Amino acid sequence: MDYYDTLGISRGASATEIKKAYKKQSMQHHPDRTGGDDSKFKEINEAYQVLKDPQKKQMYDQFGTADPQQQGFNYTGNMADINEVFSQMFGQGGGPFGDMFGQQTRRQQRNKTLNINYELTLEEAYKGKSIVFEVP
Repeated sequence: MDYYDTLGISRGASATEIKKAYKKQSMQHHPDRTGGDDSKFKEINEAYQVLKDPQKKQMYDQFGTADPQQQGFNYTGNMADINEVFSQMFGQGGGPFGDMFGQQTRRQQRNKTLNINYELTLEEAYKGKSIVFEVP
């Protein structure tokens, strides 16, 4: 469904034109009116909800959808945080994007294997002795 076609407007329509077209179309297809069409009314509302919001409209114009998950995108942070995402996925250096977005990639290492030798008597092991190690 093309939201612009649904409202009967051009892609360059202003916010005022979008609102005016929405009111006209929703009045015409309202399910409580004679000859109203519930499914068409829902389409009109969906189109308006996207096109009235500048951010959703921009995303729709760019990707053809206002829902990034429909396009396979699963990231919901700001672009500066993407270095952290890649750092977690690929380790140090921020993966393929490096320091592309102006933030230094965090060099913190996570989930590294740490081997500790500790002698435990057979009696302690049998009784289930707990040992806690703290690593800064």
